[in-house]
Amino acid sequence: MTDTINAKQCAELLFCDVTTIEALARKGELPGLKFGRGWVFFRTDLLLYLAERARQAAERRCG
Repeated sequence: MTDTINAKQCAELLFCDVTTIEALARKGELPGLKFGRGWVFFRTDLLLYLAERARQAAERRCG
């Protein structure tokens, strides 16, 4: 398994489309690096991002 993935692979990992990934990365909401014409993401950073978002959502639900 590679540590870095591109925007398409990131979209597959997060179950969304590439345009959403790129928009979130441009806004700084998703940890990534613009490299040339594409984006590069570290798989571990994305998994940490998902875990944090899940915790925040659970906290909002539980109040």
